[in-house]
Amino acid sequence: MVEQLQVQSRSPFEIYHILNNLEKTPNTIVEAELFLPQGEGPFGCVIALHGSMGWAQHHQDHINIWLKAGLAVCKVNSFSSRSIDNTVDDQLTVTHAMMIVDAFRVRQVLEQDPRIGKIGISGWSLGGTVALYSAWSPIIEILGKPFDAHLPFYPAAHLRPEVKEWSNAPMLILHGDADDWTPIHFVESLVPQLP
Repeated sequence: MVEQLQVQSRSPFEIYHILNNLEKTPNTIVEAELFLPQGEGPFGCVIALHGSMGWAQHHQDHINIWLKAGLAVCKVNSFSSRSIDNTVDDQLTVTHAMMIVDAFRVRQVLEQDPRIGKIGISGWSLGGTVALYSAWSPIIEILGKPFDAHLPFYPAAHLRPEVKEWSNAPMLILHGDADDWTPIHFVESLVPQLP
């Protein structure tokens, strides 16, 4: 079963804009698709975010595996909601900061749904960056409750916040050393800062 959601969000250009005057950034309506597994809830839910190429079949394969495992999945459409196909050639059209706000706003809607229990976040590449930095405490303090788990796939872990405070929620980062788009050495140097 799939349900269409429309969620009020914002479009901050950088994380700085999340932390400083988020309410002055452009309003955005973000569309999302909520996939529910068979059975009765409440279901654990994964908020899923695409990479720079947008959604692809391998993402749907993951979603299907999570559904078979009894998890709900909410697929956030950060690009199409902003009339963008992909950001491969221009990472500034839809930024990780915009997608972070999208994820937290979708979470706020889902936490009101009695069919939904704990809520985790996952994403691939650009979406993995969102799944990673959504665990940074200053962002959580502005945007709402922490996620219950984080599963970033090959994130661009290039940001080094001065404030080294992170959520204590479980995090599993999956990456590989053959990735030349989001190099693993950034993840390796960030991991010692994480709880």
